[in-house]
Amino acid sequence: MKEVKKNDRRYWKYVILFGLFQTSWAFIWGAYDNFFPVFLQAGNESFNVLNASTAVGFGLGAFMTGIIMTIDNFFGLMLTPIFGAMSDFARSRKKIVVISGIIAAILVACLPLFLLPINDSNSGNLNTLILPLVLFVVTAFFMILFWSINQASEGGFKFTVIPSKVYNRLTSFIMFFGAIGYIVSAVFNSMLYKIDPKLPFFTAAGVLLITMILFAFFLEEPKETTLRNEEADDEFKKLSKNPFKAFAKGLEILNPRDRNNIIILYFVKVCGIFGIMGMQTYGSSYGINYLGINESQVPLLVAVFFVGYMLMTIPSGFIADRFGRRVLLKIGLFVMAFFGVGLMLSKNLYMVYVVFFITGFGNAIIDVITLAMVADAVNDKKLMGIAIGTTNALGKLSTVVSVPLFGFILEKSGNQFNYMFPIIAVVPLFGLLFLGKVPKRVGEANGSEREA
Repeated sequence: MKEVKKNDRRYWKYVILFGLFQTSWAFIWGAYDNFFPVFLQAGNESFNVLNASTAVGFGLGAFMTGIIMTIDNFFGLMLTPIFGAMSDFARSRKKIVVISGIIAAILVACLPLFLLPINDSNSGNLNTLILPLVLFVVTAFFMILFWSINQASEGGFKFTVIPSKVYNRLTSFIMFFGAIGYIVSAVFNSMLYKIDPKLPFFTAAGVLLITMILFAFFLEEPKETTLRNEEADDEFKKLSKNPFKAFAKGLEILNPRDRNNIIILYFVKVCGIFGIMGMQTYGSSYGINYLGINESQVPLLVAVFFVGYMLMTIPSGFIADRFGRRVLLKIGLFVMAFFGVGLMLSKNLYMVYVVFFITGFGNAIIDVITLAMVADAVNDKKLMGIAIGTTNALGKLSTVVSVPLFGFILEKSGNQFNYMFPIIAVVPLFGLLFLGKVPKRVGEANGSEREA
């Protein structure tokens, strides 16, 4: 630990910069997840049954909205591990992160522009809104595409820099930054939406753009953190240009035992966050049609969730150091199961706030611990891109399954959210079964320092 303490200043620099990266995407997902589904559904007679929403939109049903949200998330799921693998073979992960981040920021800023043709008279009249709808959805798809590149490359780079012994603590602090970003963005989004529904998207784009500028000027990239230098340069040029071959090559290089354990850990995370990822898409619908609140108030629920998330990010790292990651991960899975039970039992808005607050604890545990366990299950740090890129994609896998399922249930039941709650409660318990398949020492902190 003496070596770790000696380098504390360098590690804090990474905490701040990577934490700011998490915060910038928190602003984007705060706007996207809360309002994008609202704009897709607004104008549909079955959407605003309690007359709580003031939005105009394209008038789609819940199921079709779920399909659209799933398509872009499906590509995010497929492409994030692939681009993570590609970053393992690239010369510079930093350049990939900065360029993809700038493009993503521009796309985020473009999203609300396609709402300009919609007004009270044509809201929900899809026949007159086909072109803006197509542009709206295609732009969102490309935003997800560049998020995939951005997130995967950043994740691989981050875990080549941070030594194993401080994964828990530094990941906790970085997640803490992200949680603050979600809280701040939720409060600001609520205020900005009331002024103009386009402002949350413009603000989010600006935050990401500023972050990429800071990334470019203040983050130094260490040498030899990718596979590029280990074989003939010509081969790696080819792999860098073909992400699918890079992904296959990375899987081939990865130790088979490591690969199996990492895949099981992936399923643990998928089960753990299944319910919250589904509710992320339909959170606004839940607020409008179940709680009877306006969509501008829904971000406050998100803020409460991330207050709990933030409060648990830092302690989770230290608790894992004391009792082990596996024990804490089991607790996190039980808390995520409680989410569904708590929603079933909640009788008023104040109880819902409490449930979201406690669920934030469980989600923080799962995010911090699964990342650390996957990172330590990889013996070769130069393969972090494929491992961490796939881990970061798992929120999309949960979304790909849960969103169409929840959308189908809501559309067929007439927005009866009670049918969703048991599913939210049961799925995290399957994560316990998967966790039991991972050998006890796998994913725990490595006893030897793995310096960058």
